[in-house]
Amino acid sequence: MSAPLAVDVHAHASTEPFSALVGGYEGRDEVMLAARERHLAQVERFPLLSSGWDRRVQLMEEVGVGRQLLSAGTPRPFPGRQLRVEIVQAWNDGADELARRYPGRFSVFASVPLPFVDAAIEETRRIAARPTTTGVTVSTHTAGMAIDDPAWEALYEVWNELGLTVFLHPDGFCVRGLLADYGMDIDIGTQFDDVIASVRLINSLIPERFPDVSWIVPHLGGALPFLLTRLDQHWWNSRQQRPLSARPSESLRGLYFDTAGHGAAPIRYALDHLGSRRVLFGSDFPMLGEDCLSLAMRSLLDGTTAEERGAVLEANAAGLTAKSRA
Repeated sequence: MSAPLAVDVHAHASTEPFSALVGGYEGRDEVMLAARERHLAQVERFPLLSSGWDRRVQLMEEVGVGRQLLSAGTPRPFPGRQLRVEIVQAWNDGADELARRYPGRFSVFASVPLPFVDAAIEETRRIAARPTTTGVTVSTHTAGMAIDDPAWEALYEVWNELGLTVFLHPDGFCVRGLLADYGMDIDIGTQFDDVIASVRLINSLIPERFPDVSWIVPHLGGALPFLLTRLDQHWWNSRQQRPLSARPSESLRGLYFDTAGHGAAPIRYALDHLGSRRVLFGSDFPMLGEDCLSLAMRSLLDGTTAEERGAVLEANAAGLTAKSRA
């Protein structure tokens, strides 16, 4: 690429205020102690998660990424509403400061303190007008409740009012013990999480009922591209009992899917079955190592047309972020 134009919609960061609260916790609460240990282990394993911003920008420039949309990644439970709000705000304010420090290089998918819906609405309104905010991020499931749980609808109404883009992030497939071995909770469980959230969004008609909200599902929607034919067949056989008025493959309005974690062949398959206008470039930086940006870019460039690359790398994300700022 001749200029750093690509938008990486799936990139993570740990901000300084967040690290101070969580990484510096010295109390006795077991949940917070577990969160602290996980945070410190991540920062040690992936130093560019919380520092080395100039190095991050350099790596972006080397592969042609102009901007990263930062998110906090998988949320962890924190004890009590007030502490949850404080930690979310610490991450959001730190990310806002980082994005302002590097104008044009970073934008923010702000966190919200679910499962507390009223607090999530308050935080949404607090950060929505910031020039650095490109949308919000939530988990594929929260506190044992699915993405289409009626408890979240008041929040979705606000997101719809504001025309926000929502970046989903998996939190592991929760079947106790089934994926406990061989790293399957991350290698496989996250992909189950992605496809479950996608199918729930489609069948609950949330994209239709909240048409001004755009949803980004990571990792190509998990297994969704490979299951669409099966889902269509089952819909056809029992369509009288299904809420959808059209096949699932024809009901993807408002849903977008990033390429993070996939090679050229799955990306090619997803482009053919989801359509290039629904696919966005994502790297999961820096969670797969310092070279994950170059690997993600190479996977996309291999086997795609110039028109597809233009859509996936820049045009699709530009449309979503412009909508969120409207």
